[in-house]
Amino acid sequence: SAPATVVVSTASAGKFADGEPPEPPVVLYRPQNPAATRGADTLFLVGMPGVGKTTVARELGDFLDLDDEIARIWDESVGSLVGRMSAEEFGHVERDALRRVCARETLPRVVSTGGSVACDPACVDIMRSTPGALVAWLDAPASAIEERMGGSAEARGVVFPEGVSTVEGLDAHRRPLYREAADVKIDASFEAARWLAPLLA
Repeated sequence: SAPATVVVSTASAGKFADGEPPEPPVVLYRPQNPAATRGADTLFLVGMPGVGKTTVARELGDFLDLDDEIARIWDESVGSLVGRMSAEEFGHVERDALRRVCARETLPRVVSTGGSVACDPACVDIMRSTPGALVAWLDAPASAIEERMGGSAEARGVVFPEGVSTVEGLDAHRRPLYREAADVKIDASFEAARWLAPLLA
């Protein structure tokens, strides 16, 4: 059945400074995940490049940006790596970095992932198998994402699949993959951090 727009139980009115929140832009896809009701130990943010994952993660605090971690491991920017690697090769790089992060004794509260991470079933399995984790899809219209990116797709290390050359096309290609990977979807158009904060334990 189609998912309903809901506030998961951790998002109680008392957790919002101004009292009862208005109808929130939160869609719960996987209520069977215990972290959806008791609160997540770690939030994995997935979604299109430019949707605001790193900005939101920074607002939530205690975060790790997976692209920054890849750059640290390789001593090279993600944009540079994508420019000289095949999509398959870079996929291995992302997978390895995500696996390393999730193997740590203490994980950050929020992990901002690259736009292609949730498109890789192996990465999705890594995120879902992390105890106490919740995968949150930050969503926004393709037009808003394109405006935020400002023509910086290559610098951001965006991986376009064969036959796709525009942000709108990439969004259409990835949308069902994000939907499949996510426990919850958050409307990133307005105050996404406000709706994400109550999802943390």
